[in-house]
Amino acid sequence: MARIRSVDLVGCPPGDIVFRICWAGWIQRGSTVRKRRIFAVFFSALLVMLGGMSQTAVADAPTPTTAPLVRFLTYNICGNSLVSGCTSPRTVGPRNEEVVSQALEWKADLVFLQEVCRQQYNAINKSLMAHGYSSGHFVATFTPTEAKESLCPMDDPTDAAGVAEGDYGIAVFAKGPVTSRVKLDPSVGAYGDVREATGPEDWSAACVEAAVQTIRTRACSVHLWPNHPDRSPYLTMTQAQNLAVDPWLNAGTAVVLGGDFNPINRDGGERPRSADLDPFYLGDMGAVGGGQRWIETDETDVERFDAPCKDAAGLPVVQRCRSGQYTHPSNGKLDYIFVNESHFKNVAGAVGAPAEARKGISDHLPYRGAATFRHCNLTADGYADLLRVDADGDLWRHYGRSTGQIAADECKIGFGWKNTKLIARAGDVDKDGDEDLYALDNNGVLRFYEGDRNSELFTRAPREIAQGLSAVNQLAVSPDMTGDGNPDLIARTSDGTLTRSSTATDGGIGEAVVLSSGFGAYDTVLAPGDLTGDGRPDILARTPGGDLHRFAGKADGTLDVGVKVGSGWNVFSQILMPGNLDGDVTGHNDLLGIKPHSATDPKKDIFLYRGTGDPAAPFPNPPATLNDVDRTGWGFPANDRLF
Repeated sequence: MARIRSVDLVGCPPGDIVFRICWAGWIQRGSTVRKRRIFAVFFSALLVMLGGMSQTAVADAPTPTTAPLVRFLTYNICGNSLVSGCTSPRTVGPRNEEVVSQALEWKADLVFLQEVCRQQYNAINKSLMAHGYSSGHFVATFTPTEAKESLCPMDDPTDAAGVAEGDYGIAVFAKGPVTSRVKLDPSVGAYGDVREATGPEDWSAACVEAAVQTIRTRACSVHLWPNHPDRSPYLTMTQAQNLAVDPWLNAGTAVVLGGDFNPINRDGGERPRSADLDPFYLGDMGAVGGGQRWIETDETDVERFDAPCKDAAGLPVVQRCRSGQYTHPSNGKLDYIFVNESHFKNVAGAVGAPAEARKGISDHLPYRGAATFRHCNLTADGYADLLRVDADGDLWRHYGRSTGQIAADECKIGFGWKNTKLIARAGDVDKDGDEDLYALDNNGVLRFYEGDRNSELFTRAPREIAQGLSAVNQLAVSPDMTGDGNPDLIARTSDGTLTRSSTATDGGIGEAVVLSSGFGAYDTVLAPGDLTGDGRPDILARTPGGDLHRFAGKADGTLDVGVKVGSGWNVFSQILMPGNLDGDVTGHNDLLGIKPHSATDPKKDIFLYRGTGDPAAPFPNPPATLNDVDRTGWGFPANDRLF
């Protein structure tokens, strides 16, 4: 039998069968899903050992609507060139337009530019700042002097005086607060000093520390030595080694490196297999030294896997390969985006349109990368999560913790929710193992949003379910009320009518059944699950005066008369029930109360009231003066919606 070994990226020696099991996010405490997935992993590995089959893989083709939601763009814009392939030589306007359109279309959190003139940087920086980016960081790698001719003789349209002899260099931009701007010199470091050999240009990296989707991240725009034939062939390798172990990049933060790495594969074959890139692809640095593990964002695209990563039938035998789409039509893959594996996962990469469609901007193609923060999307951890839609329409997940407090590191899981009027968490309607959502827009259109069981993101196109629901002003989804095995959609209209509609696995809903015509007396309607312990889900409603009423579910899918089970809840502007937030062993769902922090501070604070299991008092009533010990979250923007 062939040997079995666990590897990440390196080629497959003859006779080996290679596989990799990623445990992150699979272990779920006490869950059927855990057992099912562990068995699936074991069975898949057994098939590999028996040589029976290879795993079916899908080509990596991320788009702006489907890619993971931490986004990167790197682009060598050939800013000073007069050579063919860069047919808009030394111009500002076309490059400004191209870079900004690429960044906005991709929704890039970080933008890395190489071979950019100061005049071009000024215009791009001004344009990106108008779209929410922080002021960028430009590092000059070539500055004109009396002894050195300018590489960038052009006017700067953003400068009233008109800069005619600008610096030439490299730049990075972040869509998030920037806390520091740093220049790193990869020509000098632990593996040697090659600065003199790589002159006269200064091959420094432009780096920033920024809050990328609130996560502290260090990011560098990189341009390494291009291996001129009259110089040592190992200059680029030395720069890569120095960069990979630079202390500033190994300080425990998330790290992203994007740029033109200029690798040369001296043994022939594809450029990603160049020894120049060993410090990043090998992860443990092999014989070269210490460092952290890296992931290149296009290394999972099986359509680009080369022979060492495929079997005789052309099927992939690894999950990650030293390969990727060409970023330079004639010179292969010159551009790379590396992220550190300790902070990122679920990578994807895509290269822009062919050179002839690039408006003559550059001989390089724009390279888009994407990933997920490693702490994100672990939804099966036993704790309920809070969802939030911000002012831009982005959807965020805030994780529950055993303390009942909401984790500080939220995760972006979707976008395009700005026009939604009501959102209801639906549980697993389509029975694929992942949470789904219903949303009603401002025009009365109801849509079903299918969660992605692999990524936990809501990036799939929604399915329109119904129209003409403008009168609905409360929306919730209850566990199965009728015994048909499907959740039920609960809606309250402006005339006080409460209805129930059965759902189908495609998200469709059945005919609405009236449960009550007297719900106009309530300002909030919740579907809390079973509060009475009889195995049937109930309905909870709040009056404007703060009383809570429980309506017990009946076997025929209707509701019993309301019973008062709480008071004083009008101290909160909103109450909601995302589930068992603290994951306690009782399994009882918890109630959250939301209110402005103070009369002068409209930001929202959240208070937690744990489920008791007592049908007559399912939650402790909030005191007239709220206790800090009950505060589970704070500082949420006043206009953001929580559910």
